[in-house]
This record gives sequence, structure tokens and C-alpha cells, in this order.
Amino acid sequence: MADRLPFHILANIFSAARISTYQPDVHGGTLTSWISHEAVKPFALVCSAWTDAANFVLYRSVAIMGRNSPTLFLRTLEEDPRRALLVRSLVVGLEQDGNATLDDAGREEEAQTLLKVLEMCTEVDTLHVRPFPPSFRTPLLAAITSKRLDTLVCAPRLHTPNSTLYHGSDLQLLCGAARKHLELDFWIVPPTSREFSLPQRQPLTLTHLALSCSNEPHDLMRIIKSAATLVALNVYIEAVCDPAALADALVPSAKTLRRISFISNPPVENIPGGIISLMPTFDRILPSFLQLEHLSTSATEISPSALRRLPPTLSHLEVDSVAHSPHFLSPDALLEVLSDLSITFSLATLVLHSESWLDDAREAVREACAKRDIVFLLEQS
Repeated sequence: MADRLPFHILANIFSAARISTYQPDVHGGTLTSWISHEAVKPFALVCSAWTDAANFVLYRSVAIMGRNSPTLFLRTLEEDPRRALLVRSLVVGLEQDGNATLDDAGREEEAQTLLKVLEMCTEVDTLHVRPFPPSFRTPLLAAITSKRLDTLVCAPRLHTPNSTLYHGSDLQLLCGAARKHLELDFWIVPPTSREFSLPQRQPLTLTHLALSCSNEPHDLMRIIKSAATLVALNVYIEAVCDPAALADALVPSAKTLRRISFISNPPVENIPGGIISLMPTFDRILPSFLQLEHLSTSATEISPSALRRLPPTLSHLEVDSVAHSPHFLSPDALLEVLSDLSITFSLATLVLHSESWLDDAREAVREACAKRDIVFLLEQS
């Protein structure tokens, strides 16, 4: 009976089985994720009547990593190139392998195979690129930008020497490579020139953007400012951001953003003496957000005064002291705002990360929040 079921019913069954029969491998990044479909492989071997439907689901989402997987998978695609056309979600890259570096001869050969797999899978719309040897930068960028991607996640960082893959100037290529979701992990890369420009297809059509970087902030500002349709933004940067410039960069997406996580964590010695005295970023722009529901940021980017101007849609505010203890984390300043009965709060949750509060201060703020029906949490940084 089962061997006579229509293709679409078999495909639906196998799609459900990919989760229920197997602990899935989750791929992607901070804002978007998906699973690969290795669990479906046994169904393709049951009988010839199941093969096409099982392969349709199996090859839909593929993760190719490890020493043997790239060679075996490439051989499969070369034997039947139609299978490459089934792949929509793909993860490729090297896994950390003991003391081996990305430049070892064996790893170079493995990376070449992975690159061939990526080039053959021409219909991919969701791509996660894990570490590659730095020598593969140019062909890898060409392969990435040749796709029509909805989602691109580039996480090239390994905790090994000489693992840098992308250059700062590659941002302009990668920003134009994804239509909806873009996540980039850039560390210790050469900064872009001041002539850095985004692709001509502007504004960017991204709805989800995540960036982790140690680059000069001007690169970051230009990307954010060019993405006017963002719904979710997640940034971690180890550099000082000018509050006025960052607020200006957020203006184009202020009408659409619903979730923001922005953590600036520069080394303390790199913080200019006058930066803390400036009006913080979110004090400047919070009233402009029309749909913002969740804000998580570092204490350098917001002050207690911002609580007086929260958008009515904001229900969750989280502030992290990171490496600094600036003014937001002052209990007295928070209590002053919370006790002002002229302010109406829509907040449901206020979370602070700090190690510097005494028990009495924590309880006083907790009680003041409770009177406003706000759940207050103080967590260790």
C-alpha cells in the first residue's frame, strides 16, 4: 500500500519524519536557523517507489562538513547532477580538527571539494558558510555572490591562528548577496577604505541582520543605514560607536524594527573620555520606533532618562554593563524615573546585567518595578 502513495504524500511524510525520528542538527546563526535532513536517508533505501520522494526531502537541506562527507557527497552529485538542483539549504565549511590549521594540505584539498559542491548547487537559497582556508577567499566570494540567496550566514571564525577569511572590503559584496536574512561574523579583518560603497541594488531588502565584528564602526553604520526594512537587528561590536551616527543609521528602519540587540564592548582603554558624557544612542531615537517590542543593549547606549520616552510597543528592555559601569546602572537614577507618576510604562520586563549592585538597591528597584507591574531581574554580567 505504502509503495503506491502519491509523491506529494510521501514527501510530506518524510518531511515530518526528518524531525520526529532524529535529533536534528541546527544550522544558521543568531536570527535565523534551520535543520539538515540526514534523518530521511534511510527512507530513500527502502524501495524504489520511495526513492524520488525521499531524495526530494533529503537533498532539500544538506550540511557538508568533516573529513569524508565532502568527497562522498560530491561523488553523489557527479553521478546524478539532478540531485544538486534539489538542494535549497546548504551548510559547507571545515570543522575544527584538533591542532590542524586551515592551511594544512589535507584541509586545502577538503576545502576544494566543498567549493565544488557549492558551485554545483545552483538553486540554493539558504547558505551557511563555515570556516574555509584564507586562500579560498576569492573563489568562495564568487560562488556565494553567484547565488540568488534569501539567507546568508557567514561564520568564518575559528579560534586558531591565521583563520581570517574575509576582508573588510568584502562587506559590499556580501551585503548584496542576501535578500532577507544576513549574518556576518567578521573578526580581525583589514578595515574597508572610506570609499566603501554598498551594491547598487539599494536600499537593501534585508529583514534580519546580524553582525559581529571588530571593524571600524563606519562600516557597520553604512550597512544598517542602507537596510530600511529591518525587522530584527543583532550587533556585537568591539569598537566605540558615535551615538549620533548610530542613531542616524537606525532612522531608516525605525518604522519596521521589532527586535534590537546592540552590544558595544570596546576595550576600556579605547573609550574616549568624552563619549560617556554624550547623549546615548537610544535616548536619541527610542521615540521614533513604531513597532519595537524587544531591546537589548549595552549600558553605554542608553540612560535611565530613556525610560521617560519608551515607545508604547516596547515590552522587554535588557541592559548589559559589559566591561563598563556607566550611568544607566545607577540604582538612584532608575528609582527617580520609576517613581515619576507622570510617566506611563508599557514595559513588562526590565533585565539588568551588573555585578556592582548591593542587595538593598536591588530590592528597592524591584519594589518600584512591581508597583508598575514590571518584572525586574538583576543578573550577574
